[in-house]
Amino acid sequence: MKPIQPITLWIGGETQTANIFSLRIINDDLKSYAQLYYQLGNETPAPDPAEASTVQWLQDGNLAISGADYQQWNNEPDANTWIYNWAAPRRVSPSRITTPKPCFCPLPDTLPVHPCSLPTSPNKESLS
Repeated sequence: MKPIQPITLWIGGETQTANIFSLRIINDDLKSYAQLYYQLGNETPAPDPAEASTVQWLQDGNLAISGADYQQWNNEPDANTWIYNWAAPRRVSPSRITTPKPCFCPLPDTLPVHPCSLPTSPNKESLS
């Protein structure tokens, strides 16, 4: 899981804020293709630092990586950071974004800056 700068999602007719991004491999042929599972959630720190924070998962989905992207991922010295950076701009359905100029740019010391270019509001079809 990686902390992210908060983004606003349109879910069930309401806006929700995501501040955490989770990514897992669910299938990998170890040659040319992998399927990833992502989750966007809202993490709330526990009042007592000795206790675990809670996460409300807001959105999830699958991503596939293949071809030159898969090969590049395979050759990266820090493959985990690379795949988070690759997945970040692909993870949210554009129709569910509501914030102006949404960005998945990470908090300091997480991922390199990653500008996003998604629409700024849900389309009418996504609201029905």
